[in-house]
Order: sequence, then C-alpha cells, then structure tokens
Amino acid sequence: MKLPRISRRNDKASSVIAELEMNVSGKRKTQIRKVWSALKHNAGYSAFELSKVIGLDRYQVQRRISDLCVMGLAMPSKSL
Repeated sequence: MKLPRISRRNDKASSVIAELEMNVSGKRKTQIRKVWSALKHNAGYSAFELSKVIGLDRYQVQRRISDLCVMGLAMPSKSL
C-alpha cells in the first residue's frame, strides 16, 4: 500500500520527521486498516463515533479518513 504524503513542503522539520516515524513504524498503515474496516462495517458514522468503535482518538480517525479519501478508498461525506 503506497501511502500519500501528509506533510507539506513548507512544514517544519518536526512534521516531516513525525510522518516518517509513523510510516516506518507501520502505525499509520495499521491505523488506516482499522479505520477502513470500521468504515465498511459502520457506514455513516462520524469520526467521533468511529473513534469509540476502534479505540483511536477522533483526530487520528479523521486523519486516516483523509488518507483513505486521497487513496480513493473512501469518499468525503457531504454536508447538509
């Protein structure tokens, strides 16, 4: 699975290092898989609701949903 880049060119070095650490350790892929699985079984849940289901922080869930959208595995929800 090729992961999209999440840090920007003008981000501080600490952001780039944090991204590399998440990728090298495998934490990001693990979180992506957890969120993807949870989305498949709980369609329509918010990031907050999914966080309760899978035990991740809601901000982590939202970041991984963004990754899934960029990867073409999820679609952003439409606001009412």
